Amino acid sequence: MKRFILIIILIPSLTFAGFNQIQKVVMDPNPSYDNYDRKEIAFSQSLKSVAYPSKRENKVFVVVNGKTSSESYDCISTVTFLPETEKVAFLASKDGCKNLFWVVDGKEYSKYISSRGRAFTYSKRFNHFAYVASEENKEFVVIDGEPAKKRFDRIDFLSFLPDGERLIYKVKDKDYEYIVHNEKEQKKYKMIRDIRITPYSDIFYLATDGSTEFLVINGKEQAKFAGGVYSYCISPDTKKVITIANDRKNIVVTVDKKIQKFPLMNRSRPLFCTFAPDSSNYAFVAPDEKESEKTALYVNGKKIGCFEEILWSSNPRSIAFSTDSLKFAYVIKEKKKETLFINETRIVTYDKIYKVIFSPDSSHILYSYQDRDEQIGFSLGLDGKFHRNISSLSESVDGPLFEFDGSDRIRYIYEDNSGFYYIEEIVQ
Repeated sequence: MKRFILIIILIPSLTFAGFNQIQKVVMDPNPSYDNYDRKEIAFSQSLKSVAYPSKRENKVFVVVNGKTSSESYDCISTVTFLPETEKVAFLASKDGCKNLFWVVDGKEYSKYISSRGRAFTYSKRFNHFAYVASEENKEFVVIDGEPAKKRFDRIDFLSFLPDGERLIYKVKDKDYEYIVHNEKEQKKYKMIRDIRITPYSDIFYLATDGSTEFLVINGKEQAKFAGGVYSYCISPDTKKVITIANDRKNIVVTVDKKIQKFPLMNRSRPLFCTFAPDSSNYAFVAPDEKESEKTALYVNGKKIGCFEEILWSSNPRSIAFSTDSLKFAYVIKEKKKETLFINETRIVTYDKIYKVIFSPDSSHILYSYQDRDEQIGFSLGLDGKFHRNISSLSESVDGPLFEFDGSDRIRYIYEDNSGFYYIEEIVQ
């Protein structure tokens, strides 16, 4: 397991007495995941529950917060918590791991076998579970155990819309891909990718017609680009959109119909964008206006700096606007080191910097990092004056598991030989 250090920084820097633990809850006092794949450990979004498969006498069980399920299987994979719940879902098999079916909150959906893509979606509002099943080399959607009539060559994306029970999914039939929305088939394209759904149930995706690529918003095609679209982003209020594209002559960045052009690059670099919480401020990565082989960071269209590499696509959790939208944190790579910046100020440099979070009042920033000494602990302030070691901080694919819980509290999952713990601390 990788080792990490967590640091909290006050902006501007003030003096603190340190951390004071206010709650420590034992989630699992005797974890038994060592006899199975550690990658299958899952944590709920609240960080208050942990689940993983455990093997005993050639049978596999799911353990949730230390409690072992009564049902056993030949194998288990893709253990996950349903969004915004403490309910566990996973794929299981009772036929020697040949065919997998979903088990959701203890209920088996074994009548229709899961597809290889294993796409699924859950509506908390209506408590509906849908997944992609396969039969006779065709794929179809199953909602709460009931199969849809139409079958396709492949289904790659599946989601309930936030405003109700409507379902959308992306299918591939022969040489075309298209969206099925509320059982109605939409326009066919050569390729569809990067599908996103807003909280207001707007549907965005990138489509290719064979010669150009473009953004489609609620079925309406936007500007087309012969060189393709690198990325796009949607403001939190969904009223603004940024696209970064290639028209074969320039890199074109469009922000709410305002266009900026940058020189083409001889070698490809990741180009990305994001909006601040207030939807007015924004940032994007594009080629430098003068040195096209380097990428630069632009905030509200103004260049902040040109760097060897801005770690955006490889670690999106290291990019963050503050809650008040006035501060912007990002990580750059210089040789073999990574440096955290806030606006134009260099903060710290380490071997690796992971997740970055601003507090709700924008006064603190919490981030995790790894350095060559592999020291583990928490620190307060830029000088790291208040520091203590811990043995291990649990992590997921996004890095260490920690969050702000209010402006002066943090919560995280801690792990040692005695088990998993959910811990809350207050900054004093």
